[in-house]
Amino acid sequence: MSDTSKPKAVKESFISRVKEAFPSLHPVEKQLAGFILDFPGELASYSASELASLAGVSNATVSRFIRHIGYQNFDEARRQVREERKSGVPLFQAERKAVLSGEEGGDPSILYGSNITETFKQLGESRVNAISDKMLNSRRVWVFGFRASQALAAYFQTQLYQLNDEARLVNTGDGGLGEFLSAINDQDLIVLYGLRRRPTIWRQLLSQCIGTGAEILLISDDHLAFNQDVTWHIRCCCDNAGPLDDHTSVMALNHQLLNSAFERAGPNERSRLAESYNQHQQLDEM
Repeated sequence: MSDTSKPKAVKESFISRVKEAFPSLHPVEKQLAGFILDFPGELASYSASELASLAGVSNATVSRFIRHIGYQNFDEARRQVREERKSGVPLFQAERKAVLSGEEGGDPSILYGSNITETFKQLGESRVNAISDKMLNSRRVWVFGFRASQALAAYFQTQLYQLNDEARLVNTGDGGLGEFLSAINDQDLIVLYGLRRRPTIWRQLLSQCIGTGAEILLISDDHLAFNQDVTWHIRCCCDNAGPLDDHTSVMALNHQLLNSAFERAGPNERSRLAESYNQHQQLDEM
């Protein structure tokens, strides 16, 4: 018997296990594997018998397949799929029924509006004012964003830069995070986006950000547990009926904080805005 039938010591992804074992599968098991690979996230909601019926195979085939890809039983495989679905992997979010029927959640604007409403329940005038004042008055504002968060972080920094020329967007892809962290002190503000799926370095980065003594605004999806070690943690509702998380609430939060900062800007910030406008006029940029 090949070693693919033994439980694996290293935790591989569910998809990797299926693809690795695929060439050695019995034809009926390949039929089952193909059914699963189309919409792997659905495995989280099926029983073994339901899966067998839907794929047109026997219960015994399901049991053999599960052992072949390295799990001791169906429940173990289903637990891993649930974990991977919860982590935000887009492939695990799509559902067969929605795709085949063409009905993927109805009117999306209703869900997007609900996400914004749920997110803004965490905000109050005093909290927004405290954050926006820190955005304006910190020695420097360091903005971190990874993967899907990068564009949101870049937008935030670009708009804030109009008021505070010490707003810095950290290049998280150049391998130089240590240099940025070493330049941060307790007079600064760190704006850290933590939307799923977060890179493996993210938790260590958060820990080291906390260690700098700077105040921290952590913006995450609501699947991340509330963090009491940062100054502010806003957990954005990003629910979506489709395979991708909805970041409408994150952009709305960006606008709320930035608009507050513009409204609370003092003479120095308004002078900077006026000078920027003057430079634009001279360059005939706009």
